[in-house]
Amino acid sequence: MAKAKLKRGAKKARKRVRAVKPPTTPVVETVLVDVIEEPVPGVTVVTEFEATEVREAGAAPEQPEESRSAPPESEEP
Repeated sequence: MAKAKLKRGAKKARKRVRAVKPPTTPVVETVLVDVIEEPVPGVTVVTEFEATEVREAGAAPEQPEESRSAPPESEEP
């Protein structure tokens, strides 16, 4: 007597599911500095500086050049 063979279905490749990142909102930081000087009595000088920085929400703010560098070595006379 012949044995019956079962036919197996074709194996399907599974798709890997990737996590969907939620859209990030950029962080905007604006710094305004007003400097009011009176170099000579009666003369007033007003200077305004504006800096705007846009970065990703999770990124840490960059440190200015002065604070990143090593402290200056002491000079011996």
